[in-house]
Amino acid sequence: MTRTLCQVCAGADLKMLYEMDSGLALTSLGKTYPASTRVWACQACAHLQTDEMEQVDRYYAEQYNILADSEEEDQIYEVRGGRPLYRTEHQLAVLLEKVPLESGARVLDYGCAKSSTMQALLKHRADLQVHLFDVSDAYRRFWSAFLPEQRWSTFEPKSEWAGSFDLVTSFFALEHIVQPIQALQRIRALVRPGGHFYCVVPNVATNIADFIVVDHVNHFTESSLGYLLQQAGFEIECIDADSHRGAFVILARRPQSGLAEPSLDGGVVARNLVELERIASFWQGAADKIMSYVDGLPEDACCAVYGAGFYGSFIAACLGGAERISCFVDQNPFLRGRQLFGRPIVAPAELDENVDTILVGLNPAHARQIIADIPALQGRSLRQFYL
Repeated sequence: MTRTLCQVCAGADLKMLYEMDSGLALTSLGKTYPASTRVWACQACAHLQTDEMEQVDRYYAEQYNILADSEEEDQIYEVRGGRPLYRTEHQLAVLLEKVPLESGARVLDYGCAKSSTMQALLKHRADLQVHLFDVSDAYRRFWSAFLPEQRWSTFEPKSEWAGSFDLVTSFFALEHIVQPIQALQRIRALVRPGGHFYCVVPNVATNIADFIVVDHVNHFTESSLGYLLQQAGFEIECIDADSHRGAFVILARRPQSGLAEPSLDGGVVARNLVELERIASFWQGAADKIMSYVDGLPEDACCAVYGAGFYGSFIAACLGGAERISCFVDQNPFLRGRQLFGRPIVAPAELDENVDTILVGLNPAHARQIIADIPALQGRSLRQFYL
């Protein structure tokens, strides 16, 4: 469904920057979605929004199960010195660095999914009173491993939680919520006066996959994120674009008294709009770039796609499937043994010697360095394609 007003500032001047045909639309889980994708930029606050999926509540309640195959399953944040650093580990380190947590503090993880970060936090801070909330029952089996049932709620927060939390956290959830102001107002009502809201959301400028993910209905820029928090009644302490690669880390506070009227910096808005136009241009040409490269390969070329996440799925979708792909390659051990588009996912060291072409499906900002740092690919004569 197309929203005719900006979901952050209610502005009506929305410019469509991008449209993807049905069949190429992908969810954040890398699965094709049977609808077109249309992305709009608000010219007043530089917020980016995507048309809402049909039956979105049912999608999250029944189909969206992220990292739900096992308790340990996680995503790689980056590889350091040959060792994978998982997202949970990094999220916990940044949280502990950013947020002061007094002994016995009440914490709620809002839109928590499996809530691996809270489980890890309790191993460091067993004194904390952690609570969980999500719009799905799919994760109860994980929660029961580390919290009593009285500490969690699904679909609606418990009424007795109002105004009681020292800290409410949200990790990569707000981009999925159709009405972000209303969601943040509900979160604000759960935080005690003077308490904090800590949030991590994709930064579309440094994680450009966020631009075209169909289930991310909101894509935040510096200007739209700041305005949104003010609109919801939070006092911003920091919007950090450096501590988590490809994301904003936000720390805000529920003030003891009223706030000044929300405001926008016209210079920041203008700069953000230019950046959004650049990203739109990139994606408008990406599918043609992939198909043109593969069409130009020798008929007997043997191709693999590096990356079994969103970017790798995008390459396969653009090629109309995996007919020209022998396998996907990924360093994440939790993906080994699985299939994507009907092809196996293998470790770099397991890449068949007949493969002579790698189509790199990674964030273009980091792709070349990641490939250069993989020992198993060094010394191999491989054609390499980058988005």
